[in-house]
Amino acid sequence: MELKEEFATGRARWRLLTFYQKFEHAVILVLGGLISIVVALAVWNLVLKVVASIVLSGRLRSHRLFGLSDNFRDDLYDHHCTRVQALTTCRRGATATASSRCALSS
Repeated sequence: MELKEEFATGRARWRLLTFYQKFEHAVILVLGGLISIVVALAVWNLVLKVVASIVLSGRLRSHRLFGLSDNFRDDLYDHHCTRVQALTTCRRGATATASSRCALSS
């Protein structure tokens, strides 16, 4: 249906309504619009506060995002590197110490 036809049918239906039904419909439209505006402004306010708190706290850098200390992050990195080296060594058929590590990791 074209837009003009939809407006024409809407106007025809509007003419059939009583004064009270028109009033109810208008109140529903106004209240729906007000609620939409309030919700949109609340979400906008929340987004601004969250972004401001992230920027002001200095946690935009990826290593500080989760609040991990430098020592803990370095330990995780060393552990990751050790596991990756053990896995690549196992695939090549390496020594007994590397293969025992591979058995533990799998």
